[in-house]
Amino acid sequence: MPIQSMTGYARAADDSDTVVETKSVNGRGLDVRLRLPAGHDALELPLRQMIQTRFKRGSITLTLTAAAGTAKAVTLNRDMLDAVIALRNELAGNMPLAPSTIEGLLALRGMGMGMGMGADPGQGEVIDEARVMVLASQALDALAAMREAEGLALAAVMRGQIDRIAQLAGLAAQDPSLAPDAILARLSAQLALFSQAGVDIDPQRLAAEAALLATKADIREELDRLAMHCAAIRQLIDSGDAIGRKLDFMAQELNREANTLCSKSSSSSLTTLGVELKVLIDQFREQAQNVE
Repeated sequence: MPIQSMTGYARAADDSDTVVETKSVNGRGLDVRLRLPAGHDALELPLRQMIQTRFKRGSITLTLTAAAGTAKAVTLNRDMLDAVIALRNELAGNMPLAPSTIEGLLALRGMGMGMGMGADPGQGEVIDEARVMVLASQALDALAAMREAEGLALAAVMRGQIDRIAQLAGLAAQDPSLAPDAILARLSAQLALFSQAGVDIDPQRLAAEAALLATKADIREELDRLAMHCAAIRQLIDSGDAIGRKLDFMAQELNREANTLCSKSSSSSLTTLGVELKVLIDQFREQAQNVE
């Protein structure tokens, strides 16, 4: 499946004004938050399972609402009411209690079922659950489609960034300051200062120092790893699925190589390329953190 962004919004409603809204933003893992009307806790588990089968990362909020004027019936949980009244009468003999009110009793969780959902007496909960699950499925499908559309756009941006990173690595490999002759010339210029002070420098020692500096300044290993990382990232993007964490890790590896390249730099041109690499890698990482 194509990669998904972690941001999106979708909404589904029916002719009874029952509405399911879904919103998704970035998250380290999958964080599901449900906002359901009182008396509909039974919907929480199936809704969570529905979300978990569709998404792997992101902070996803699902909100279920119904228009204020759609309530047609309320099913009172009489068994619960009788139990609460019996318990109150029992406790009243042992301690002073404030008078009970109808509003207070109805406000107890689970006392009134089907409130605000336009349910028919006696069977409203079954009808409501079926209706809500259909709407939730529609909203989550739309949310997934929006996340996939944004994922395609993100993939295009990240491919362009990886291509540019590979291009900069190629330019770094061709930097004139890395040539052994250039390193020898810089060393000779520095040692000329000692010669002016009357210090005699052995030519063989000069050649040995130049070879050592050339070895320390060699960035081919870093450039090879940058090329391998770029190839691996392209494969990840083409594979799709939930690759956000992997991309974030690869961005850290790219940054590690860019830092080493800068530390080995002995010219302003190579340092400039290294800094541009670091800026581009940071931009890539910001985009990768939006991927599921």
